[in-house]
Amino acid sequence: MVFKMKILVITDVHYKWKYLKRVLKMEEYDVIVVAGDLSRWGDVKEAFDVLKTLTKHTTTFFVPGNCDNPSLLRAENVYNAINLHGKVVEHNDLVFTGIGGSNITPFNTPIEFTEDKLAEIMDQVEKNLHGKNIDIMVSHTPPYATKLDIAFSGEHVGSIKVREFLEKHQPLICVCGHIHESQGIDKLGRTVAINPGPIADGKYAIVELDERKKRIIKVEFRKIR
Repeated sequence: MVFKMKILVITDVHYKWKYLKRVLKMEEYDVIVVAGDLSRWGDVKEAFDVLKTLTKHTTTFFVPGNCDNPSLLRAENVYNAINLHGKVVEHNDLVFTGIGGSNITPFNTPIEFTEDKLAEIMDQVEKNLHGKNIDIMVSHTPPYATKLDIAFSGEHVGSIKVREFLEKHQPLICVCGHIHESQGIDKLGRTVAINPGPIADGKYAIVELDERKKRIIKVEFRKIR
């Protein structure tokens, strides 16, 4: 018997509503996963407005992006949205974790971490697992040297430490964003990594899981034109 969970996967909202509100009304989903950049540039009210809208529809998991306010890293119960940054959270039969912000960029955005600091945060996640296996990891920054972290310059700009964490723990899914031009899917061992593309440009993904057997049924990239 299939116990199907349908996940609406979005990232990089940047406080643009044109497509977001349409997607929320037109799609069917059980859970929303947001991989950061809710606001344009560190405005807490903008981020809270987005989370309030999302949680009116269903259970919402999120991490802040590098363009969000650093206070969002510590935010709890924002309209009941579940902040995954540095945490381990169980929902139904699935184990979620996440890491917000990004590795260092040339743009001096509000939430940036050195690779050593990213490793420190993920070390704490590892301690909090208590032997559990991760099913879904949400990381604003994509893993290094994949199809998901290629900037317009052609350089790989993702996080080495995020990649190492995925290779070690092999979650079923990693949802990321950050690099708008690298929508796509890639595999790191068992892990299927997904960058749905920015919802600010009308891009998103639907992921269907069999949550009991811990397997992906389908991943679909969609775009509103």
